[in-house]
Amino acid sequence: MRATEFEERHATLLHQLVVGAAFLTYALERDDVVWRFIKDSPANRVLEHALFAFATFLVGMAAIICTRARVDVYGTPGGRQSESPPPASRMKSRYRGDFLYAIGLASLVPLTGFVILVLGEAIRISRLKRRSDALSRVGVIGHEQATHSKIGWLGACRREAIKWGIFVAMVAFTITLNDRVADILIILGWVVGLILVKTSFGPTL
Repeated sequence: MRATEFEERHATLLHQLVVGAAFLTYALERDDVVWRFIKDSPANRVLEHALFAFATFLVGMAAIICTRARVDVYGTPGGRQSESPPPASRMKSRYRGDFLYAIGLASLVPLTGFVILVLGEAIRISRLKRRSDALSRVGVIGHEQATHSKIGWLGACRREAIKWGIFVAMVAFTITLNDRVADILIILGWVVGLILVKTSFGPTL
């Protein structure tokens, strides 16, 4: 089944609800999914650095992919609306970036949260992709596409600010492996990113 208009209009909100549910599993499990599987290894610290470095790489790649996909996709110069949808390949790259981000972010939560985040995002993104494909086939522009004017890198970075904030936080955590540092930076990155996204998109999200 494809996503409804509500899901498209409130994609960021629904994403944050999935992320919130994943992090709430810390109330049931103490160890994140990475530490759960490597804590008994004699080289657990080396493995932890390596695995979180890979997760950080995924988040960084996701931020780049999604930011690039937003640049000059919507509208025409001067804020005028384009009458045709953005290229399907760029929309698909955004969905791939969102899924890479989900996998990287899921490394920070317990196993149950990992399943919730990855599976929940896979379902959400798949439904949005099917809606986008269906609208593209009949030449209809979706709500998100229709409400955006042409943007450059700065605007695109603002709209992907949460991903960039989490990327910075994960870089710091990968280096220090300090949970308190990670907690503070992740919360700070999420709050600042959300503010930038909200002021960039307006009240629809």
